[in-house]
Amino acid sequence: MTEISRRTVLGAGAALVGGLVVGLDAAPAVAGGAARPAPKPAHPASSLARSHYTSSVGKTFTITRDGHSHRVTLKRIVNVEGATKKQADSCFNLIFTARSRLPEGIYTVTRRGVPSHHLFLGSLGHGTALQALVNRSR
Repeated sequence: MTEISRRTVLGAGAALVGGLVVGLDAAPAVAGGAARPAPKPAHPASSLARSHYTSSVGKTFTITRDGHSHRVTLKRIVNVEGATKKQADSCFNLIFTARSRLPEGIYTVTRRGVPSHHLFLGSLGHGTALQALVNRSR
């Protein structure tokens, strides 16, 4: 019987959830008033590309969810296993670190000079790292 690693399950789950909800724009109500809506992405999700992020490795981004913003640092961009060189700009993992552990969910990721996108950010390990898996290989 083949064993499936935890990393494979988490990666597949993140890809599935992220793929299903990228581009949805919902701002839930918060006790005492409505949450601030997240900024709308500057470009449609179809324009999401590695090239938008390559010059920002080591730089700070703002991620916003449910009216709460956090500063994170883009630590590295990792290839998606099995992706070809031709797919490199559309198949990648963005690895961020935060100051504290943040909940998984859909965040609006922004930085001046980089198109804003709605991305599912999932925990990576037990620390403060978050990943956004992008697999637009079609």
